[in-house]
Amino acid sequence: MPNLSEYTDIKKKIINLIVHDRECVDLISNTTGKPLPAVDLIQTSKLTNQIHPYDFMPGSTEQAECHVGIEVYDDKIINNAVARYEVDILIFVPTVLMVMDGGVRRDAIAAAIDRLVNNNLSLGIGEVRRIPGACKEPMDGYRLRILRYRVGNYNNLGETLNAFRYD
Repeated sequence: MPNLSEYTDIKKKIINLIVHDRECVDLISNTTGKPLPAVDLIQTSKLTNQIHPYDFMPGSTEQAECHVGIEVYDDKIINNAVARYEVDILIFVPTVLMVMDGGVRRDAIAAAIDRLVNNNLSLGIGEVRRIPGACKEPMDGYRLRILRYRVGNYNNLGETLNAFRYD
């Protein structure tokens, strides 16, 4: 897709996977049985909600909720038809919700999202590979895990190209 529309397209496709997945929705919302697709988790112009199409960071005064932000960055321009992008998925979990029976919520959300995104060829955005991420304490009361993915084999001219290398 030309003219950097892939920034929005990639984000929308990943968000769509998340809101249609029972495990992701239950972990992010800290509930069970929320109707799918859980579009009410997606940020709108009127409500902050919990899934954000940008590198969202919760404020220290917000209620204790999990948040997922998605950001897309330019990586390497291979030629005039192929570019590579990096996608960051930021998983913010309040400290009070970190520990859950049988594990850590931040890790469980990361594993559930990775199951949907990593090596997924049906996203329509080319090959997706996980690359090293990070864990941080972005502010008091929250923990953050950043999942990073490299999107390859992307054609800016709208044609199918099969050759792609990771350098």
